[in-house]
Amino acid sequence: SLIWGSGIWLLYLLELAVLVIEGILYTKLLPRFSETPQNRGKIAGYTVAANLASFAAGLWLAVLIPGIF
Repeated sequence: SLIWGSGIWLLYLLELAVLVIEGILYTKLLPRFSETPQNRGKIAGYTVAANLASFAAGLWLAVLIPGIF
């Protein structure tokens, strides 16, 4: 199956790594450089939502157009 076959698990691990790195960077840097106060919980929620949406779109494209990646 596409979800677990042919090394796709590596994509899951890489996406998780990206999510963690982006979450750390956003929650540390965005409040520092923003002119208005930022809620760290909302920043983390945005990070998770954006990464999940991006990953789901990538999986959908991989099913729709085999060999695109």
